[in-house]
Amino acid sequence: MYENYRNPYQYQSPYVPNLNMQNNSTQDNFFVSIPSEQDARNYLVAIGHTVIFKDENKPMVFYTKTVNSQFEAPIFKIFDMIERKQETPINAPQNDKPMDLSTFVTKDEFGALQKELQALKQALGEGDKA
Repeated sequence: MYENYRNPYQYQSPYVPNLNMQNNSTQDNFFVSIPSEQDARNYLVAIGHTVIFKDENKPMVFYTKTVNSQFEAPIFKIFDMIERKQETPINAPQNDKPMDLSTFVTKDEFGALQKELQALKQALGEGDKA
């Protein structure tokens, strides 16, 4: 009847490791699985730590809870995971539309404009001053 009962008052020598106790820490896991958002909000987090929660009922939702100090309210954030279809390069254009070149000036038009400006400067007597 009491074979699985663990006496919490049983003496444990500090020099001999207790092999019967299981390690229940969450440091080995990247996510802590929880059944709901409210459970994530109620989860105790040590001061100066952040815990990431995976919602078991909403597989594309995860939460983070950060406790910076005992005097500040915990920071609780909700995230939605979105799958990326492919990695886009940093320098890739954001749209696939071809660029409209009709708004640009050609070299011939620019050269004609330079000549016209130079002629106006010479007519005003400012062409040779530099």
